[in-house]
Amino acid sequence: VIPARRTEVIGDATLYLGACMEIMPQLPMVDAIIADPPYGVDFAEWDGERPPDAFFDLIRKKAPTAAVHALQGEIWDWPQPDWVMAWFMPGSVNRTKGGKFRHWEPVLVYGEERAKVDSRVFPPIGGERCGHPCPKPDAISRWLVGEFAEEEQTVLDPFMGSGTTGVACLRLG
Repeated sequence: VIPARRTEVIGDATLYLGACMEIMPQLPMVDAIIADPPYGVDFAEWDGERPPDAFFDLIRKKAPTAAVHALQGEIWDWPQPDWVMAWFMPGSVNRTKGGKFRHWEPVLVYGEERAKVDSRVFPPIGGERCGHPCPKPDAISRWLVGEFAEEEQTVLDPFMGSGTTGVACLRLG
């Protein structure tokens, strides 16, 4: 039994609502993991701490590849990835904690290096808001899902955030 507080099925997607470190060990293997975990920068009430190192051990066991969003200044604090990708946003309105403008973000890859392209440029995301304090543009999620999963494969997003990974999965099949 998966210890979710609630489970919802929407089409081919199953949402397990609960703590990922409680739910993920009970899930079967998936084809890819795309994760945008809390960064531990106290940006919102849920962002007080990063996932434990055990999270990274778990994602390595659950999928051949996991792509994890990170912040530039903190990538050295996370467990060492097998590969680093990046997405760029020229003219960004996003700021670092020090008040500087941020124009790129790393994606840490754990497992197989399956992506054909390791960096992409996307338009700035300043106006794209949906009630989440740090949404990723849909195009970034479509890029990552398209690089790491084929049609009909299973993708796990252990944090969900604003739901862009799920939207990308629906659009890409």
